Amino acid sequence: MLSKYNELMSPPAGTTLSKAQLAELKELKANLGTTMGTATTSDDRRKGGPDPEITKFQNDLLKAGQRDFNANPTESPYGLSGYQLTSSLMSEGKWDKDFLHDYGDALITAEKNGANAGQNPDSYWGYPRTLGSTNIGALDPMAGYMDALGHNPEASTEFFTSETTVNGEKVDHYDYLMKDRHWPEGAGWTGDEKNPSGYNNLGHALESAVTGHSYDSSPSADTPAHNEKQAALMEKVVQSVSKDDELAHDGMQDSLGRMAGEYMPDIHQSLTNDQSGTNGQPGNKDQFYPISGSRAQLDERDTSRFLMTVGKDPDGYAAINLGESAYTSNLIDYHLQHPEAFDGSTETAMREIARSSGEVQGSIAIGRRESDIGNGVEADKEYNDALGRAGSYAAGIVGTGIGVGSSFIATPAVGAGVAGLATTVTGDLINQMVQGSQRDTLGDTVYSSGADWENAKHSTSAVLQGAYQNSAEAQGKGDVADYNNILANEVEQGFHSAESNLEGYGQDKRGTGQG
Repeated sequence: MLSKYNELMSPPAGTTLSKAQLAELKELKANLGTTMGTATTSDDRRKGGPDPEITKFQNDLLKAGQRDFNANPTESPYGLSGYQLTSSLMSEGKWDKDFLHDYGDALITAEKNGANAGQNPDSYWGYPRTLGSTNIGALDPMAGYMDALGHNPEASTEFFTSETTVNGEKVDHYDYLMKDRHWPEGAGWTGDEKNPSGYNNLGHALESAVTGHSYDSSPSADTPAHNEKQAALMEKVVQSVSKDDELAHDGMQDSLGRMAGEYMPDIHQSLTNDQSGTNGQPGNKDQFYPISGSRAQLDERDTSRFLMTVGKDPDGYAAINLGESAYTSNLIDYHLQHPEAFDGSTETAMREIARSSGEVQGSIAIGRRESDIGNGVEADKEYNDALGRAGSYAAGIVGTGIGVGSSFIATPAVGAGVAGLATTVTGDLINQMVQGSQRDTLGDTVYSSGADWENAKHSTSAVLQGAYQNSAEAQGKGDVADYNNILANEVEQGFHSAESNLEGYGQDKRGTGQG
């Protein structure tokens, strides 16, 4: 099967294919990938074999990875390895969890053995192996494998929280892929002209691993609460990027931003100033920011440094900006609907939420300010375009209420929903943010990504004020004018906290941006 696939993708030199023929080959690749993925999930176990937990098809596919497939023995190109051919099919369909684990172990083992012989992934998977004239496929098999994990959350969580042994040496999967591996750069390596960095694929796999859903689908009200392994892996990612911001590799910041957006309760708990907890108990944290499932154990230093780093990238900034805005808007609605959820006053809860929101938004605003992108209309366009791209993700976040796994029912908005966003008071606010990003940034849009510090504070306050006003009016509550002042003042304090964090443990985050 792989041999025939290789021949089709690497026709003899001089062969000219029409656009229609190339389209048919791409369709064949997609269909074959889906079929092979399904085949790995069959239960045709080899009774009495050396490993009864693996099917014959899976075993043959693993063995084929070590072979070189030469489409045209008498001429160049020399074809690809079985790993490269199989991985190029893995972006389609859903592959068996256990097979993916075995396959990943085999890939890492092959690369580590190559490294012991003085070959990095460029040389190990490169010449004389080359793509055929169709340019369909990818030279780096790890790229396609990462996308397979990105479509299988259970497999990705298990893989990134485990290790393999190569020649007696334990190799931690996360450390190898995130820190140690050299990822070849270029469309020929990834098979994607729009995303020539393999770190983009790594981001997909990590996103799936910590969120519990595939990277190319949005979270929803049905997304399960985070489990212990997912939360622990998110801790590891935040701590890694906090310690070494170069690990927020180009190409994966959008995934890091979406990951943060789905851990907003955990992030807010790490930033709260609440002092009510004693003897290791969380105190009011769990009342302010309820968490269903397991909590990522983060601290203010790592959280702040992580947010500042990811905020430097437009897509990372946009995901956190929208994710946090959706979360806190829903949270205000939740506390107004359920004043009994917090033992203290509603005003205390609103103050806490606004201050913490200011610290999150202030941290990513610092990242933007200190980035190499700079300011001005062109920079505004980059960040606002990213907000527009994040619109569908924002719709999913709105639907998760006060966090994945929660059963909170948001207050319905008046009138029909727009652009696919939930018809709730929060959905309307987020829609205004996304729609506002499509206007001229020199115009009068209220909800802006914020070209400067004051604009970012204004935008954060406006979102929270809008959330309070809409929810309060829907429930017949008053004091909107008073709370507008309260929320704005607490947002101001949160931004001051973010600036203090930059001075306290973020000096290395300073860049060339002009604030």
